[in-house]
Amino acid sequence: MTKNQADDADRFAAGRARIAVVLACFMLFTQAGSWGAEDVPAGGTHGVHIVALIIWSTMVLAFLVLGGGLFLNARTRAFVNDESTLDHCRQAATIGFLTAIVMGSAVYLATLFEPVSAQTAIRLIMTFTIVMALLRFGMLERRALADG
Repeated sequence: MTKNQADDADRFAAGRARIAVVLACFMLFTQAGSWGAEDVPAGGTHGVHIVALIIWSTMVLAFLVLGGGLFLNARTRAFVNDESTLDHCRQAATIGFLTAIVMGSAVYLATLFEPVSAQTAIRLIMTFTIVMALLRFGMLERRALADG
């Protein structure tokens, strides 16, 4: 790998760490901004919210699984997605899984006191799972870049 390619890879890795945090914030704010839309009949803006959540979730999953390097050439992608990045992806997935379990338990407990629709429960679990996984990945990547 040339010096120029290594510099490009370093810039990409730094950008990827920032993007993970920005995506987490964007996900949280967009979902909070459309709260309550899931309890109306299908169609109209409700359909838009459902499609947006599915698209966001798919994009974030691809980002975490592929390390954000989908459009890089194979050699640069291999350099950028080193062992530490793959470990960060695994740790982010672990945090996401734990968040899903905690949120599922919290929603279940909430139903003992107040009815919660399936759509609301799914949306809560998905939103917080994605946000926590992205934040963990971004934090680990930033820490690794700071350590050199």
